[in-house]
Amino acid sequence: MERIESVLSLIKLINTGIMKHQWKVILFFAMATFMIACKKTTPDNIAQRDNIFRQTLKSIKRSEPILLSFDVGNNANVVSWQVLPNSNYTITKAGVYASLVFTSAGTYTVIASTLDKQATYNVTIADSIYTDLSDTSFSLQASKLLDVLPNETVQFLAKNSPANIFVWSASGNVSVANTLGNPAMFSFSNGKTATIKVTSGSEIRSCTIWLKDSLSNASVTTSPFMFGDKLTITPSVTKDLLGNKTLVITAKTNFNYQSNTDSILSVAIAGSEGYTVSYGGVLMASVPTSNVIAPSVVNKFEGIGIGTYPFYVNFGNKTLVGSVTLNAAGVYTFEWKNNGDVTIFPLTVQ
Repeated sequence: MERIESVLSLIKLINTGIMKHQWKVILFFAMATFMIACKKTTPDNIAQRDNIFRQTLKSIKRSEPILLSFDVGNNANVVSWQVLPNSNYTITKAGVYASLVFTSAGTYTVIASTLDKQATYNVTIADSIYTDLSDTSFSLQASKLLDVLPNETVQFLAKNSPANIFVWSASGNVSVANTLGNPAMFSFSNGKTATIKVTSGSEIRSCTIWLKDSLSNASVTTSPFMFGDKLTITPSVTKDLLGNKTLVITAKTNFNYQSNTDSILSVAIAGSEGYTVSYGGVLMASVPTSNVIAPSVVNKFEGIGIGTYPFYVNFGNKTLVGSVTLNAAGVYTFEWKNNGDVTIFPLTVQ
């Protein structure tokens, strides 16, 4: 009996444009086959996966996120991820992506696979701790942002605070609050979201978490933003029949996740301290589909008065601060320093 093996064209693209430690494999298949004659004594009823790519990753530190991607040209394919040894790591998966963090030094093997193809990554973790030197701004970070269970304790850390005196407040159905130190600890009995605020010196920061929905929908699931993802915010203005203006904030991720119905989890809050939009992660289809587009969301701020106000964007556990000004002519102008994580364009709308 002859065995026919098909060899298809393979292109390995290593994408270094997003972050330092990001590797991406994209396969494009064309019609090119040849025949190899060989003898078999038993029928081959078991499909063997072809290991079409092997990559070695070195100089990765403990707690340093890495982003891997395995794209076989069909978004509907489910990519499975296996880590050997199966310990000392956390993984976040969405579509063709996986973000991993290793907590112990050593050598690990990561295998990404579909039904008949796989890629292998050999990862060496050094015995040193990763520090994000770019994370120097004052922010309020939660130990868990998504799928918080009823009465589950969440820690809120005021990081890089300007003062050592903290004033805490919370909105939501608080069941436990311990604000004696930093981090503060809160739990919530029920609800969809809860928001914690902390004042340190003259600065105020907030953090919104999403509680696990009691009416869960098996067709969707939540995912944190993948490591290396970015947000593009597009402001615009609408006007009602009376001429009253509304500032519209549309946000979109750079990465695709799992379907064309995926959306960004967000909350918009207007208060005396300014305007805040919190983006917690992605609500995505639980099963990948072939037609995938980047998740997006629209938020609105009504009744903004003439003046200049702080404008906060919480992107996962990062906080970015700018300002928005409305002048007498009805023009909104953003003052925004683009650090690469969140882009606002255009900066002037009316």
